[in-house]
Amino acid sequence: MIVLFQNTINDTTVGTGAQRRVAGWQFTASQTGHATTITLNFTAAGHQVKLGLYDRPTTAPGNLLGGESNLVTTVVGTNVFTLSAPAPLIAGNTYFLSPCASTSTTIFGADSSITVRRYNGQVLTAITDPLPNPYGTSTSTAGSRLPYLLIEATDVSIASVTPLVSGQLFTITFNDPTYIATSMGFSDGLVTNTVSLTNTGTPGEYTGTAPAWVDEQTGLAYGPVNLQATDGTKLTTVTASIYLAELGISIRILTSAAPNNYGAIANSPFSPALKANTQCRYTPAQVTVYADGTLDDGGTNFFGSTVVWDRDPDTGITRQCRVEIST
Repeated sequence: MIVLFQNTINDTTVGTGAQRRVAGWQFTASQTGHATTITLNFTAAGHQVKLGLYDRPTTAPGNLLGGESNLVTTVVGTNVFTLSAPAPLIAGNTYFLSPCASTSTTIFGADSSITVRRYNGQVLTAITDPLPNPYGTSTSTAGSRLPYLLIEATDVSIASVTPLVSGQLFTITFNDPTYIATSMGFSDGLVTNTVSLTNTGTPGEYTGTAPAWVDEQTGLAYGPVNLQATDGTKLTTVTASIYLAELGISIRILTSAAPNNYGAIANSPFSPALKANTQCRYTPAQVTVYADGTLDDGGTNFFGSTVVWDRDPDTGITRQCRVEIST
């Protein structure tokens, strides 16, 4: 979690005023991000409270950012609220925390050493009514105490990605639909290849084209790759995926159990044929293909499929070939 604002002193109490009043305490964000959770301390239990975050277009609260929180029945101590939609905050900008309680009792833990300007907005008919958007007419109260407050943003992460195949379009989604991605890096641990992302029209969903290979010198035939997107400022968490460079499929049947020479099948069955000094990789399986080209099934009389990945020594282009093992 990313802390967007925190006030940890908690030495007295403060209330929202009238029952079901939408109050607003101003604060300045210390980090940029999309707020998802808000923590308040309460000194009384059993009260229903919800809250929202508002921007500050002038001196008073303006528009509701993201969505209002869930309705929480308070407990003494820490209470966590989750916004129904992330609220975008920018470091250095001033906003308003606007809780609404089912009672006028002073139930918020507050910091008497920090005085802020509070605004009192409309009173809801029922605590389940939606928070006003925009905030509407309000009155100012100078010198109000700031409640204990922790505003956090969930790290932006990749929620899903379709199969990554060399040169083909993929679709990627993020856990934060308000995240405006611009590009994504593919890394094999040594080299990162960056591709641009285009929004599909659905919030949080983007498309891009998988690179021909991750490392232009060595290529990446098939295997784990680390993905990390950016919006130009904020990076997502790193997500592991599988990258395929599937540039041709060949099938070859090996008719003897063990040992067999892989070099003997390296010419006609592969299209195009393997060149001298071609580097190959093999799937971990019940069959072992050794570096010298011999194959051994470990005496298990295994039959089925294994996969060979080879890389052209001249172009670096890779491909995947399926090999059938038969006993």
